[in-house]
Amino acid sequence: MIYYFPHIPKAGGTTLRKIFYNAFGPERCLKIWNGFNSDCDAESFALFDKFNEFDCIVGHLSLPSFLLNKYAAEMLKQGEVKVITSIREPMERLISQYNYTKLNKKHPHYHRIQNVEIEQYLLNQPCNQQSTFLAIDNVNVVGNISVCNVENSIPFFANYLSKIVGRDVSTNVVPTNLTRDLDPSASLYDVEDISEDVKLQFKANHSLDYQLYERLK
Repeated sequence: MIYYFPHIPKAGGTTLRKIFYNAFGPERCLKIWNGFNSDCDAESFALFDKFNEFDCIVGHLSLPSFLLNKYAAEMLKQGEVKVITSIREPMERLISQYNYTKLNKKHPHYHRIQNVEIEQYLLNQPCNQQSTFLAIDNVNVVGNISVCNVENSIPFFANYLSKIVGRDVSTNVVPTNLTRDLDPSASLYDVEDISEDVKLQFKANHSLDYQLYERLK
């Protein structure tokens, strides 16, 4: 059995990844992202075939990208993959992503975002990003995977993985990769800064994500 954590950006995943490490050990976790300390990136995962060396898959690997790997797709079809992930209130997540990108000089979109206003950013984002990341086009599909809201994610993940490994998995993890850590003095946007008209349009654009989020509250 492989346990797969599709890490939706700015939904607590960097912190939650530590719980997988506590459960299985870092060396048994296939790490998918671009850059330092990863095993491969999402693009090269399509050709990956050494699944027997790992107990879990963690990182910025969407379910559609996961299914591009013929071995992974077959394992999922045969019930040999269990998916667990967290989601976040859609507007809060994208505001967090905006703040993080605007402050993080190492981010590939840092320069591009400097002259983009927050409301323009929100309205120009692809619709229903979290549902798309999880290949969910109907909220009822959520029954086939284990999904929680980010607010409850640490105890949810720890309880889920404790049952798998047969021992208590520590919840003593320190939240990491927080936007405020980039510049504690910076002024960050939040939902209260967004006009009501933009909120209404945003919710219409991301209606499936909101249905998924509300169902899990």
